[in-house]
Amino acid sequence: VSSFSYVLNRWYCLEGVREGGAAGEFKLYADGLLDATGTAGTLTNSANIVIGREYAGFDNYYLKGVVGEVAVWERAHTALEVQHSYLATKWRY
Repeated sequence: VSSFSYVLNRWYCLEGVREGGAAGEFKLYADGLLDATGTAGTLTNSANIVIGREYAGFDNYYLKGVVGEVAVWERAHTALEVQHSYLATKWRY
């Protein structure tokens, strides 16, 4: 559950970090700060990556907004790397 207070019509830098094995830990960072943690579900190599959409059964839920930039890394970032990434790119938005 997020503790971050989001405001309409403002850009945010969100970074999700998944660590561990088949069912590892998931961390959500908002503007470079840890916002929420939880247990990540099992990943499979056959699943597509979907940004800005959630598929639940037969219903699709789409993001009501704009995604400015997306990056996928081959390893989990540390908290310091997340903060550095945010500080290095926040001027763009």
